[in-house]
Amino acid sequence: DDNNDNNDHNDATVQLKPHTPPTTETAEVSQLLAEGSVGPDLAPDQPCNDDKNDNDDSAVQQAVAALPDQAIAQAADQAVDAQAADEQEVISPFNLWVSVGVPEDIRGADELRMAQYRHLRREEDAKPARKAGLPRRARKILADWMTEVQTSFRLAEDVLHLASKLLHQYVQLKDVSQTQLQLVAATCLWMAAKLQEVHPPELSDMVFVCANLYERDDFARIENQLLAIIPDLLPPLPIHYLSLFVPHLNLSTTASAQAQYLVDFSLSSHYFGQVETVRSAAAACHLASVSHNQGGWADELVALFSLPKRVVLADAEQLYKHVMSSQNDTTPNGRRLDAVTQKYNCEAGYFASRLPLLPPVAAPPVAAQQ
Repeated sequence: DDNNDNNDHNDATVQLKPHTPPTTETAEVSQLLAEGSVGPDLAPDQPCNDDKNDNDDSAVQQAVAALPDQAIAQAADQAVDAQAADEQEVISPFNLWVSVGVPEDIRGADELRMAQYRHLRREEDAKPARKAGLPRRARKILADWMTEVQTSFRLAEDVLHLASKLLHQYVQLKDVSQTQLQLVAATCLWMAAKLQEVHPPELSDMVFVCANLYERDDFARIENQLLAIIPDLLPPLPIHYLSLFVPHLNLSTTASAQAQYLVDFSLSSHYFGQVETVRSAAAACHLASVSHNQGGWADELVALFSLPKRVVLADAEQLYKHVMSSQNDTTPNGRRLDAVTQKYNCEAGYFASRLPLLPPVAAPPVAAQQ
């Protein structure tokens, strides 16, 4: 009930138990991959609508189709058991990120949030123009697999977002053969976990979840390349902006959970891979607010965050279409791409994936505004 939690976005960290990955038959990835590369030469220059069907080559669609679910689950269980031996209790670091921003009871909380926001925008403005280096289908499959690994290993939310950012930056800068996509994604997750976690997964765990298709030296090689070509390993992330927007929109706890669910969904979007990071967070907040009858992106937020309403509405429309068109997505071998949905389909996640999602409110005509 939203009426009971309008001011709950500062509650203690919400813990989420990982879902059990669906059990499917593990196949050799190398047998499903064809010759080719994914990199700067294949990256379109203009944003595309995610609700349209793309004509990706079938080999690209199958690049990461045979994802080893049983291996993921087994390796995650082994990592958790090892950590439990050293600690009294294994706690999932998943949380509603909106609850760990600047607390409301801190004096000058609004000023601190705005200082953080200005810093993030300066960092993002200093980055070169963004291009999408992954085909739409490969992006969706990889994002789903990375979400599944993150949830199974109980990694923090920013690990997933940072790994996704590192992956797309790497593919934009280097040509990547299709047989190496899963290796790069796994290495990005491993690096992000080492940067954000106290107890990151072992390298052997990452080798195992990739069905032993890659050697330890392969991970070290990709890691060295990431360190060499990506100057900023801690860039602004959508989840960072989300924690700053939620208090200003006064979103309820369930609305905040839905906004975070939508931000996670945006990681698989071809469109949001080519626009500023801040825009996916603003679109998610607007959609969640509208879906909970809480007003959406108000005029005062336009001035506060320098994000025009027409841009937020257009992005919200793209995000809404992406979520609705992705409900029944599957891999070429029939596996459902529902890791994000399953991740939030629990009490700790406020069943955010089950909440009604309303289309964004259209901007009123200029005459009506006057």
